[in-house]
Amino acid sequence: MSTLAAYLRGETIGMSARRTGFANCAVRANQHKRVTALGTHFGVDTVGVAAGGACFTRGEWFHGLFFFGQTDGSRTERRYECTTSGHTFAETRGTPYYRKRTAHDVITLVLTLLTHGCPLQAIVAAFGFDERTVAAWQQQAGRHGQQVHAHVVQQGQVDLQHVQADEMWVKMVGRRVWMAMAMAVPSRLWLGGVISPRRDLVLITTLVEMVRSCALSTAILVCVDGLASYVTAFVRVFRHPVRTGGPGRPRLEEEPGLLIGQVIKHQAQRRVVSVTRRVIRGTDAAITAVLRATGTGTGINPA
Repeated sequence: MSTLAAYLRGETIGMSARRTGFANCAVRANQHKRVTALGTHFGVDTVGVAAGGACFTRGEWFHGLFFFGQTDGSRTERRYECTTSGHTFAETRGTPYYRKRTAHDVITLVLTLLTHGCPLQAIVAAFGFDERTVAAWQQQAGRHGQQVHAHVVQQGQVDLQHVQADEMWVKMVGRRVWMAMAMAVPSRLWLGGVISPRRDLVLITTLVEMVRSCALSTAILVCVDGLASYVTAFVRVFRHPVRTGGPGRPRLEEEPGLLIGQVIKHQAQRRVVSVTRRVIRGTDAAITAVLRATGTGTGINPA
């Protein structure tokens, strides 16, 4: 539960306003770290994701924060003031805890149960909350988690090296949807997921675009299953324009360092009877070298 609480507060890079009193924010301000996520400029405990609002310096170089006081009627929630614009804000601004009268630990406990598959009605019966309240907490926490992920992970600073992608179908009430996911194998970092009612090229392309937004280098090894859309999407997305100075759209070239390995499972009577591994882009020697360097196995395997 502590991990989820830290993620909801935005402590994704080891930074907590509750423990440091925003000292780290001042250090980041002195180092001129630009905060642009969500159009905010306050470096709260989410490092630019937590606080926001209408401010004329939003998106500019922020110059520091200092403790301003406590929220009216609260002895636990602190307020801070931007030294550039003079705007004040609560430390929970922009997080799922903002303006919540329920104890933060209780909200975290409820969200933890939801993420582990606890039925909504069971939580309503156990805690006595209104069903709409719990659903609102879940939606707000999901949006905040997506924003933190986009701000921290999807900034093109992750050394992926080896990526595995796969998709699965998820049962819902009266229907099922497909979820495509990708992971950086050496660090076990989850790069993102996309949900769609259909398993098509649009779904896979959206996932591959998320992988590209995380990548520090496009020279990576990608291992996927037998779905042909993966190969098409990775080849299309992992391209760069070749600008010649002439008129018209520049020609797009495939990234030379992109390696793609595919695993095809042959089934009979809903059972896997054989597996075929093949190299789509690159060579066996290049793929083996990446697997050996990253310590992520000896053969091509999907997620």
